[in-house]
Amino acid sequence: MFDGLATIRGSASTLTAVRPLLSTFRVGRAVDRHLIIDDSRVSQDHGFLRFMRDKVWVVRDLASKNGTFVNGRRIEAGSDIVLADQDVICFGSTSSSWIFTAGSPSEVVISSSGGASWRAVAPGVGLLPLPSEHEPSGSLLRRQTEWLLEAPGFESRVLADGQPFTVAGVEYRAWMSRADDPTVETDVHRVPLASAVLYLAVSQDEEQIAAELRVSAGARILPARVYLYLLVLLARHRLEDTALGISPSEAGWRYADEIAQALAVDQQSLNVQVYRARSDVEKLAFQDSSSIIERRSMTRQMRIGVPSEKLTLARL
Repeated sequence: MFDGLATIRGSASTLTAVRPLLSTFRVGRAVDRHLIIDDSRVSQDHGFLRFMRDKVWVVRDLASKNGTFVNGRRIEAGSDIVLADQDVICFGSTSSSWIFTAGSPSEVVISSSGGASWRAVAPGVGLLPLPSEHEPSGSLLRRQTEWLLEAPGFESRVLADGQPFTVAGVEYRAWMSRADDPTVETDVHRVPLASAVLYLAVSQDEEQIAAELRVSAGARILPARVYLYLLVLLARHRLEDTALGISPSEAGWRYADEIAQALAVDQQSLNVQVYRARSDVEKLAFQDSSSIIERRSMTRQMRIGVPSEKLTLARL
């Protein structure tokens, strides 16, 4: 579930939870901690784990009353203690312990159903469908250093750390790694989607479609999937509006019901196509991949996110 991500796991029978770690992961009894331990021996702001450069994690005790222990030894308050994989950490008492598993910090951690269920976004990933990729009623989208919530009923908005929100009747809470904290090093060079030309070639009978995102280094080919016709349809609408003199900010917007009807699919199937298009663009190492299809959740409109001057429609 959290492959490659750092976690701590409760080792006692009453502490079976696994928590994916943010770059700075706060522990204590206070309600705004990432890990809340309801134990009088645990201080309100007890301590934290932090990711350092070169894949190193440390734990620090914040002068708690009853201390923090690593492998049974109480650590000095205010000092950073380097952790090794499978180290055992205790906060306030050795009667309950947490096992550290080394890995990368999560970019975002989402809890749902009162904290009973947890999901994590790995470094470099910029899209999280909610409640799942099979039923993407809403999404978390990365925009540079911020995360936006896109869900029916309101315009996309920036999420604050620890903010609760609701998608499709499910309550969630989101925590983010700090923008100024280090993350894992990656050798993937992500290109801004705004620098790409979207090339769409359609057969005469419109049964076959080829799609490429062309950048200076060459073409990145989108796989042959159902959503390619959605891209063609949205591209045509944007080009038509531009030819009519409609402003770039308004060109191409259409109601989701209209698009679903044109594709002969229901809204859920349309949502799945949008998610898969965004996901495949992200796999091609583009920044802001979700903007390949833009959405206005309040009015339930959508459009191709590529401007008309960077759209090319051709025949196969």
